[in-house]
Amino acid sequence: LISRFVDRFEAARRARPTTPAAEMQQGLLPPRVRRVGDMEVAGGVLPAYDVGGDWFDVIEAADAVWIALADGSVLDTEDAASVAAFAAAVAGGFRAARFNGLGLRATAGAMDASMREARGNDHDFVTAVVARIDLGTHRVEWITCGHPDPLLLSASGEVTKLHSEGTFPLGLFEPERRWPVAEAELRPGDALVLISDGVTERRLADGGRVELAGVVAALTGAGGSAGALLEAVHATVAECSPEPLRDDATTLVVRRAP
Repeated sequence: LISRFVDRFEAARRARPTTPAAEMQQGLLPPRVRRVGDMEVAGGVLPAYDVGGDWFDVIEAADAVWIALADGSVLDTEDAASVAAFAAAVAGGFRAARFNGLGLRATAGAMDASMREARGNDHDFVTAVVARIDLGTHRVEWITCGHPDPLLLSASGEVTKLHSEGTFPLGLFEPERRWPVAEAELRPGDALVLISDGVTERRLADGGRVELAGVVAALTGAGGSAGALLEAVHATVAECSPEPLRDDATTLVVRRAP
């Protein structure tokens, strides 16, 4: 089952020739489907023509699983190499923080510092969500940095947008800032869903957008596994219009076993 999902994700991201910057971006990504404790994690990027700067990461620690999803933005939208470089820098900040055993706020700060060191001007930034899920209590703690809030799909099929105070995108404004932490619980059968704005802002054939309602419909109509939920969201994005994507569409799902 897992290999089937992986093959479909690989086919989707290789549907068009990739640029060197896009290859660099794809090289940042971890395995598309994996198990951590009693949780299944599935993630994938539906890429735009060149590179939209999206990436996600999953790191298993002794007591928790750490996840992050980020989306880069640059002043020069044609500068794909810079977008990929910023993605690599912030991903490097996330991984270095994890290997050094830093806490959630310090990890977000390390990602912010990496972006500041890499960016070319004051207008470039990266939005992100970074989260820690305790393997014992299944308590989720996360920080939202100018990014869409996480979604929680309950075992009963209800989708809730999780509210967080949030903070600025990485690389913008004060280097010394507050990092507000939000909390929720992942109960048996629940799924935590992170998306980039390339999912909700995907244009439909009639000129509208997928928006949150389209994501909710995809999640509530899908099967129970993390892979099935991811596939349902990406199918909605890929099949809603014959036009190519203008921005990367990224989804990361963590589902606790029933």
